[in-house]
Amino acid sequence: MKFERLEEKITQIRGISYKLNEISAIPMPDYLPILKANNIQEEGIDTSDLIYIHKSKIKPEQFIKKGDLLLAASSGSKEIVGKNIYFESDFDGSFGAFCKLVRPKTNINPRYLATFFKSVPYKRHIKKLLSGALINNLKNEYINSLLIPELSDSDQLHIANILSKAENLIAQRKESIRLLDEFLKSTFLEMFGDISGEKVSLTSACIFNPKKSEISSLDNGTEVSFTPMASVSETGEVDLSQTRKLNRVWNGFTYFREGDVVFAKITPCMENGKGAIMKNLKNGIGFGTTEFHVLRPIDGISTSAWIYHLTMQDAFRKKAEQNMTGSAGQKRVRLISLNVTKSYPPQSNSKPNLPKS
Repeated sequence: MKFERLEEKITQIRGISYKLNEISAIPMPDYLPILKANNIQEEGIDTSDLIYIHKSKIKPEQFIKKGDLLLAASSGSKEIVGKNIYFESDFDGSFGAFCKLVRPKTNINPRYLATFFKSVPYKRHIKKLLSGALINNLKNEYINSLLIPELSDSDQLHIANILSKAENLIAQRKESIRLLDEFLKSTFLEMFGDISGEKVSLTSACIFNPKKSEISSLDNGTEVSFTPMASVSETGEVDLSQTRKLNRVWNGFTYFREGDVVFAKITPCMENGKGAIMKNLKNGIGFGTTEFHVLRPIDGISTSAWIYHLTMQDAFRKKAEQNMTGSAGQKRVRLISLNVTKSYPPQSNSKPNLPKS
């Protein structure tokens, strides 16, 4: 496959430089919105913090047109630099000096170009360029030097169509997750009422990682449920098809029992929503991956359902994400340090039936 430099396919356009007395924080007659680097998000344009400038300050080529790509070219954060959005239609506005516009020439399909700017090679190239750099800035030559596969018009269109369908599926998936989160929030409120109020330690609402010594008197040959991470879904379902002898899982695994709530503590399982109430365990006992936190309700204070729905809340998981430690790809959350709203449900848990020793 042949490759060619991107500079043969695009024109780069600089953003608008302005003085503070030339912009407005609210819409005004003959003023148009200016997009900044922080307005560029993976999901599209974030319009929550727009500024406006008089249209006379915008050069003709600086108006955003259908097929254009807007890049975050400079930022204090390397995570933002290189982010981009594709415009399916004309945008009645322009962009600031910390952004740049990539306008496709007639010799490349705009959608194909857009898919390239979302690709792994592009992201890897930008990350390599910025590694060790003191200034997080995408120079024109950085973009011009990118190599893009040289394909026929029909192949470009075919790839663009396939990837466009994939993006639509991803968008639908994200919307499904958003709707599920909204459903969980409404269910939580319906079951347990308003969650505003006094903040208390999570450990005052439940027993955190209970000790397996409480079942030390059981026979080593007792059958117990075994639950690896793959057996717990992101919707609270658990595959309990695996069992093991107690002596095989006593060391190196996490202990839980009937009615306990497990919560995935490692990325990306935690962010994805893995967790469940452990029900129908073999002999009322289970062991699983060490990447679980175990939360046990306190009778008269909390219930399994309350703990589970609390930990499934988007706000709870975002707070947990902020408490993660470790290197990228191996980050883990310390739930014991989290605070929750004191809104305990009145119901009590029935005590689990454990096998007799």
